[in-house]
Amino acid sequence: MAGPIVVKGVLTGDDARRSIDAGAAGVIVSNHGGRQLDGVSATLRVLPEIVKAVNGQIEVLMDGACAVAATLSSICMGARAVLVGRAYAYGLGAAGKRACREPSQSCALTWCEQ
Repeated sequence: MAGPIVVKGVLTGDDARRSIDAGAAGVIVSNHGGRQLDGVSATLRVLPEIVKAVNGQIEVLMDGACAVAATLSSICMGARAVLVGRAYAYGLGAAGKRACREPSQSCALTWCEQ
């Protein structure tokens, strides 16, 4: 059984177009926390280029925003959604299962219809 493929780690318009050509259903704009690559671009900086490159053909998701300002900026700049998986881990560690049931109290999670 096969499902849709989403490519994570996209930081350029060229890579986003290659993802489309390869049949991806979406891309995740991510620099993997900037830990793995020295001098890598900030995701908010490259997001407009990627949104323009995909031109609505596939979904664009943003990785790693947890601050309300970064989350809302990502949505306003064209991301379909912002992934906040780490916030669940932090919430679980701090407050147990209760925090995972109410993630909005641990971290702003926002997406909108575009």
